[in-house]
Amino acid sequence: MPERFVSPAETVVGSGAVDSVGDRMADRGSRALVLATSGVFDRFGQRVRDSLTDAGIETAVFDEVRPDPTVANVEAAHELYREADCDCLVTLGGGSPIDTGKAVGVVAANGGEIREYATDRAGYEGVPEQIPPLCAV
Repeated sequence: MPERFVSPAETVVGSGAVDSVGDRMADRGSRALVLATSGVFDRFGQRVRDSLTDAGIETAVFDEVRPDPTVANVEAAHELYREADCDCLVTLGGGSPIDTGKAVGVVAANGGEIREYATDRAGYEGVPEQIPPLCAV
Protein backbone atom coordinates (compact mmCIF):
# COMPACT_ATOMS: atom_id res chain seq x y z
CA MET A 1 0.00 0.00 0.00
CA PRO A 2 1.49 3.37 -0.95
CA GLU A 3 2.32 5.86 1.80
CA ARG A 4 1.54 9.54 1.62
CA PHE A 5 4.49 11.95 1.71
CA VAL A 6 3.79 15.50 2.87
CA SER A 7 6.24 18.32 2.28
CA PRO A 8 6.12 22.10 2.63
CA ALA A 9 4.35 24.10 -0.03
CA GLU A 10 7.31 26.46 -0.19
CA THR A 11 10.90 26.40 0.99
CA VAL A 12 12.88 29.64 1.24
CA VAL A 13 16.61 29.57 1.97
CA GLY A 14 19.45 32.05 2.00
CA SER A 15 20.50 35.32 3.51
CA GLY A 16 17.51 37.37 4.63
CA ALA A 17 15.05 34.49 4.63
CA VAL A 18 14.15 35.18 8.27
CA ASP A 19 13.16 38.73 7.30
CA SER A 20 10.68 37.46 4.69
CA VAL A 21 8.45 35.57 7.14
CA GLY A 22 5.81 38.31 7.10
CA ASP A 23 5.64 38.33 3.31
CA ARG A 24 5.26 34.54 3.30
CA MET A 25 2.49 34.58 5.92
CA ALA A 26 0.60 37.72 4.82
CA ASP A 27 -2.11 35.80 2.99
CA ARG A 28 -2.21 32.95 5.52
CA GLY A 29 -3.27 34.65 8.73
CA SER A 30 -3.71 37.83 10.73
CA ARG A 31 -2.60 36.76 14.24
CA ALA A 32 0.45 34.52 14.62
CA LEU A 33 1.68 32.60 17.60
CA VAL A 34 5.48 32.67 17.43
CA LEU A 35 7.01 29.65 19.19
CA ALA A 36 10.68 29.35 20.15
CA THR A 37 13.08 28.53 22.93
CA SER A 38 14.08 31.61 24.90
CA GLY A 39 17.65 31.60 23.54
CA VAL A 40 16.61 31.43 19.90
CA PHE A 41 13.88 34.01 20.42
CA ASP A 42 16.39 36.37 22.04
CA ARG A 43 18.59 36.07 18.96
CA PHE A 44 16.06 36.20 16.09
CA GLY A 45 12.64 36.84 17.61
CA GLN A 46 12.45 40.59 17.13
CA ARG A 47 13.36 40.28 13.44
CA VAL A 48 10.57 37.75 12.95
CA ARG A 49 8.07 39.89 14.87
CA ASP A 50 9.08 42.99 12.90
CA SER A 51 8.61 41.12 9.62
CA LEU A 52 5.18 39.89 10.69
CA THR A 53 4.13 43.32 11.98
CA ASP A 54 5.27 44.98 8.75
CA ALA A 55 2.99 42.54 6.90
CA GLY A 56 0.03 43.47 9.12
CA ILE A 57 0.15 40.33 11.25
CA GLU A 58 -0.24 40.67 15.01
CA THR A 59 1.90 38.38 17.17
CA ALA A 60 1.77 36.56 20.46
CA VAL A 61 5.02 34.98 21.66
CA PHE A 62 5.54 31.67 23.39
CA ASP A 63 9.29 31.56 24.08
CA GLU A 64 9.13 28.80 26.66
CA VAL A 65 9.49 25.83 24.31
CA ARG A 66 11.54 23.16 26.03
CA PRO A 67 13.89 20.70 24.40
CA ASP A 68 11.77 17.56 23.92
CA PRO A 69 8.54 19.44 24.73
CA THR A 70 6.18 17.94 27.25
CA VAL A 71 2.40 17.69 27.13
CA ALA A 72 2.27 20.56 29.65
CA ASN A 73 4.49 22.65 27.35
CA VAL A 74 2.14 22.06 24.40
CA GLU A 75 -0.91 22.82 26.55
CA ALA A 76 0.59 26.13 27.71
CA ALA A 77 1.40 27.15 24.14
CA HIS A 78 -2.08 26.16 22.96
CA GLU A 79 -3.65 28.20 25.76
CA LEU A 80 -1.80 31.30 24.55
CA TYR A 81 -2.80 30.53 20.94
CA ARG A 82 -6.43 30.39 22.03
CA GLU A 83 -6.29 33.43 24.35
CA ALA A 84 -4.61 35.57 21.68
CA ASP A 85 -7.15 34.39 19.07
CA CYS A 86 -4.35 33.32 16.73
CA ASP A 87 -5.01 31.84 13.31
CA CYS A 88 -1.50 30.83 12.21
CA LEU A 89 1.79 29.60 13.67
CA VAL A 90 5.41 30.60 13.20
CA THR A 91 8.08 28.38 14.72
CA LEU A 92 11.58 29.68 15.20
CA GLY A 93 14.45 27.27 15.75
CA GLY A 94 14.84 23.53 15.51
CA GLY A 95 12.79 20.43 16.07
CA SER A 96 11.31 21.26 19.46
CA PRO A 97 9.62 24.50 18.36
CA ILE A 98 8.44 22.83 15.15
CA ASP A 99 7.05 19.85 17.08
CA THR A 100 5.35 22.16 19.56
CA GLY A 101 3.87 24.26 16.77
CA LYS A 102 2.51 21.22 14.96
CA ALA A 103 1.03 19.89 18.20
CA VAL A 104 -0.62 23.24 18.97
CA GLY A 105 -2.01 23.23 15.43
CA VAL A 106 -3.46 19.73 15.82
CA VAL A 107 -5.29 20.66 19.02
CA ALA A 108 -6.38 24.06 17.67
CA ALA A 109 -7.93 22.48 14.58
CA ASN A 110 -9.29 19.28 16.09
CA GLY A 111 -9.96 19.89 19.79
CA GLY A 112 -9.25 17.50 22.60
CA GLU A 113 -5.88 17.00 24.21
CA ILE A 114 -2.61 16.39 22.38
CA ARG A 115 -2.04 13.10 24.19
CA GLU A 116 -5.08 11.65 22.38
CA TYR A 117 -3.41 12.25 19.02
CA ALA A 118 -0.03 10.98 20.10
CA THR A 119 -1.28 7.63 21.36
CA ASP A 120 -4.83 6.91 20.23
CA ARG A 121 -5.05 8.61 16.85
CA ALA A 122 -1.50 8.78 15.54
CA GLY A 123 -0.88 9.18 11.81
CA TYR A 124 -2.42 11.34 9.11
CA GLU A 125 -5.73 9.51 9.25
CA GLY A 126 -6.04 10.21 12.98
CA VAL A 127 -5.94 13.99 12.57
CA PRO A 128 -9.06 14.80 10.55
CA GLU A 129 -8.72 18.58 10.22
CA GLN A 130 -5.68 20.28 8.72
CA ILE A 131 -3.68 22.41 11.14
CA PRO A 132 -3.64 26.21 10.77
CA PRO A 133 -0.95 27.64 8.48
CA LEU A 134 2.53 27.04 9.90
CA CYS A 135 5.81 28.63 8.91
CA ALA A 136 8.95 26.94 10.24
CA VAL A 137 11.97 29.25 10.41
